[in-house]
Amino acid sequence: MYKIGRIFLFRVPEEVELIKYLTEFAIRNNIKMAYLSGIGAFSEVKMGYFVREKNAYEPIEYNRLMELISLTGNISIKEGKPVPHIHVVLGDRHGHTIGGHLLEAKVYMVEILVVELLGPILERQEVAPGIWFWPETKL
Repeated sequence: MYKIGRIFLFRVPEEVELIKYLTEFAIRNNIKMAYLSGIGAFSEVKMGYFVREKNAYEPIEYNRLMELISLTGNISIKEGKPVPHIHVVLGDRHGHTIGGHLLEAKVYMVEILVVELLGPILERQEVAPGIWFWPETKL
């Protein structure tokens, strides 16, 4: 069971790479576990679709403005450091949407909610080459 710790609500600086920024934010603020939510837009984005047979993400890239309709994810520990794990739904100017695992994103305008979670630390473990899961939770 977790308790809510600090709550952060902020706009991410324009032109920064989001995963790197959130990783540095977590380190600076000593965040080990958190829930993430966000909206906004990316000027460039690389998502991944996981191909189980290859144990790898197949990249999907957009080098144009894409609206960030929904960002959801978490921060937890991987190899001793806090790491964001994020999924997004994006929209284009024609109203088409696409979603996936966020690999990289250059921020145009992004607003993020970070809700720190206090309780047992979940540390990702490599279960296959390149595949990192939390341990199974016994409820």
